[in-house]
Amino acid sequence: MRHLTCLLVALMFATNGLANTGETKTFIFNGTKSDEDLVLDGSKTHTEYRQESRTSTCYRQVIDRYEQRCVQVPYTVCDREQVGLVGDPESITDSEAADGIRPGPGGRPPEPRRPDPRPAPPPVRPPEPPRRPPEPPVRPEPPRPAPRPVPPPPRPPVCRTEYRSECSQVPIYRQEPYSCTQIVSIPYEVTDEIVTANVDFQINAADQALQDTFSVSLSGDNLAVSVSGSSILYSATLQQQSTLSGQNEVVSAKYAVDAEDAVAVNQSVLQNVSDLTMVGNQISFTVGAVVDPKLFVPWLQIDKKSFFADPTLIKRDLNPGEFALMPDGNRTKVVISLDQLGLSQKMDSGTYKVTTAVRLQADAAVLNPAVLSSEKPSAYGEFSRN
Repeated sequence: MRHLTCLLVALMFATNGLANTGETKTFIFNGTKSDEDLVLDGSKTHTEYRQESRTSTCYRQVIDRYEQRCVQVPYTVCDREQVGLVGDPESITDSEAADGIRPGPGGRPPEPRRPDPRPAPPPVRPPEPPRRPPEPPVRPEPPRPAPRPVPPPPRPPVCRTEYRSECSQVPIYRQEPYSCTQIVSIPYEVTDEIVTANVDFQINAADQALQDTFSVSLSGDNLAVSVSGSSILYSATLQQQSTLSGQNEVVSAKYAVDAEDAVAVNQSVLQNVSDLTMVGNQISFTVGAVVDPKLFVPWLQIDKKSFFADPTLIKRDLNPGEFALMPDGNRTKVVISLDQLGLSQKMDSGTYKVTTAVRLQADAAVLNPAVLSSEKPSAYGEFSRN
């Protein structure tokens, strides 16, 4: 109980970090007015909790009744066949074998011999043989015991699985309500700073009929801008500073917005990759005209062709300093230096498989990345080096 009281006291002073608030405002850019000023209000807050005791209904588990539950429990039963039965020649006892008694047909004991009813003839005295000196008496040999019968080897038991029913009384539970007191946490917001944001937009766009919605959100002292419903790609450069006086913070933000035709920007990936070549330590190919190089990302993979698994020398996006863009009529030529990638010394004589692809990637300055195409055209070729 003492540990529970300490826990409740600690919870009464618990806080949950910062939870900033602010408002969102929108304006329509129609291509004629190049500037727009907005004022947004917000605050920096954090959440704290207070503990309150409330009467509530709790539930506990009690035994309602008992039920008999039975289960089938398996067990093993083994039967061993008996040997040495009556009538089996191997079942003769030792005493019967010693007396020379053998069982009759069907295993019955033999019948005794019957005496002859005829009178015996008178004995005939044979002539006396000449007398010889008496011979020494011959000692009779002791009778040899009858051989003990060899019992048959034991036969393996025959086993089977049987089941027996085992029953027990099982308790059945139910939920019983009872009145109790619960400690609940009530969140509330504590204001740390009151924020006012003065936002100025300077939009450099062609004079054309547009209906683009700019949305500006303030959270604490953080600003976020997005644009929807446009064929124009907007990129912004932000200059921001803040001043704090007591609990009041004033944020001054200026967005310099550049506008580009999204259709023209997307041409670099909407047209095919062609003219892929590898001459010496240079790989080149052409794509659609690249209007905004900072959004253009080429990808390169080089594998050396072999009889077994083809080793991969490179397979990744290229950084801005690892390729060059050159005008090529109404297209753009992409030039990649193997020396710049550190591959010229690794690529000895042999055949190499080259795969390249391009895509557009919005950076943090882009306000409406949804207008960028997601196409990723590619090209493949095999080239030999001597």
